[in-house]
Amino acid sequence: MKTAKSLYYFLLILFVLTLSVFSEGVEEQVQRPVPDAELTAKLPIGMNIPDLKYYRTSLVFNDVMTTASPMITYHGDYWDTKLFQEMEIDENGYPMYLPQPTSDGENSKARFLVNNYYYGRYRVFYEGIGTLSGSHLQSDNEGYYIDFTGDGENCWINITTSQKGNHLRNIRIIPDGFTPADLVNGSLSIFIGSYMEGLKGFHALRFMDWSGTNNSKQVYWEDRVTKEYYTQGGYLGASFDYAIDLCNELQADAWVCVPHMASDDYIIQQAQLFKDNLNPHLKIYLEYSNEVWNGMFEQALWIQNNASYPPAVDSYVSEDLAEIHSGDDMLTEKSAYMMARLFTLWEQVFGDEMENRVVRVATSQHAVPDKSRRILGYLFNEDNPFGAVGCDTLAVGGYFGYTTENHQAWLRKGETLTNEDIYRDVYYTFLNQSYHWTMGSAGIAHEYGVDYMVYEGGQHMNPFQAKVDWNYSDIFFDFQKNERMYDLYIHNFNLHMEENIDCELFMAYSYISPRRYRYGSWGHLESLSQVGGSYEDAPKYRALLDANL
Repeated sequence: MKTAKSLYYFLLILFVLTLSVFSEGVEEQVQRPVPDAELTAKLPIGMNIPDLKYYRTSLVFNDVMTTASPMITYHGDYWDTKLFQEMEIDENGYPMYLPQPTSDGENSKARFLVNNYYYGRYRVFYEGIGTLSGSHLQSDNEGYYIDFTGDGENCWINITTSQKGNHLRNIRIIPDGFTPADLVNGSLSIFIGSYMEGLKGFHALRFMDWSGTNNSKQVYWEDRVTKEYYTQGGYLGASFDYAIDLCNELQADAWVCVPHMASDDYIIQQAQLFKDNLNPHLKIYLEYSNEVWNGMFEQALWIQNNASYPPAVDSYVSEDLAEIHSGDDMLTEKSAYMMARLFTLWEQVFGDEMENRVVRVATSQHAVPDKSRRILGYLFNEDNPFGAVGCDTLAVGGYFGYTTENHQAWLRKGETLTNEDIYRDVYYTFLNQSYHWTMGSAGIAHEYGVDYMVYEGGQHMNPFQAKVDWNYSDIFFDFQKNERMYDLYIHNFNLHMEENIDCELFMAYSYISPRRYRYGSWGHLESLSQVGGSYEDAPKYRALLDANL
């Protein structure tokens, strides 16, 4: 017994000494200098477009109403009685009359918030008969107006009365000196000029966030948002029609994400919409939903459960999914089935034009290249229900970030952490993780003879556990606009243009959003005010411009 115990302690001491030596080796590696980045090649870069919300700094439309919040009910001192679903509304979401009786026994009115990152005087126009009030709303002999402050402070409008039979509707909030007719005849552009200017030159625009893809509730074509709906900033996202307009004006290809529960009819009509209205010289990158491997989204759970809750409109979908078995993880092949279905339905619409106009995108998880192999293996297998549909490209993430170990080291340094520390740690994490993931997925794409692309990419440096009050947080957020962030981007682009990777299109994530945000500093710009400047304070965006082919 004593001999066994002695052996145990000997092995324990040996393990500790080995771990110590290994740790010293890691520390030496971490302390190695990191080379400055020099761009060795360029590649086509596209942009992911943010969703449209009343609290976003990304201002798209000259009509403020387009990004109003969902309407809510109120009465007296109650801000939101959460009974708007009981309201009788028209096809564009406006109450048919107000006040309306609700189940709380009150005669309720309606209100909504508008984006106060706009600045200056805007006039409020509407059709029908009714009255308005609100936090910043004023009136003169020309009617209602709002003086927006540009600081993002809450700003709302109340619809206090609306006449039955001629209800208040079609609200427009546009710059002083213009009328709604100017939006129709072109005297006032639909889109804000600086928003468009900042997107010029990017090869494609991805509308995943724009169209509310994650956790989408859209099933029928009638569920979609139209241009006439009272807001493009609601739960259902913005309209595909405006997405098409944006691409046509910028001459940028469209990257379309199809809602995961969309019926066959929805998918076919969506295909027809893009075929008829997008400039035929522009390509359409076709993707099923978004990150269907990611269990944090409802789309992954819906597919995993064989599209049974809520049940798929087209019953064959649930039946086919139930027949797929692939060991413990069935989601990978099931998601490939949904991609094959999508590609098949769009081909029914495009016919012979499919090959020249539509790029069929199979998406997979950057960190798990084996999923890429399984997805492509399914799509190119004759035995699946749609035959060997195949695809044109494999797209994964193209992110770089940091590890838990990096976070713990940064905690120990606290306010003494430097930009060079962050740069060094993220660079070596990039070499040890992202580099190998990218190499693995690209190799699998080339095995199957398809292109390799990035559907989202850039820095993935979210605050650890979504907290913003770590002792190094200020330095961490400031690093987003440090020149070393530019260098990391160039290292990443150089990787994606290596001969054995050959990325055909890199879709940066994302265009404009705040920098100091608990869920991530995703924006390559923080606001429209930066557009047209030197971009010295926007190194991520400047890297995109420099590397864009």
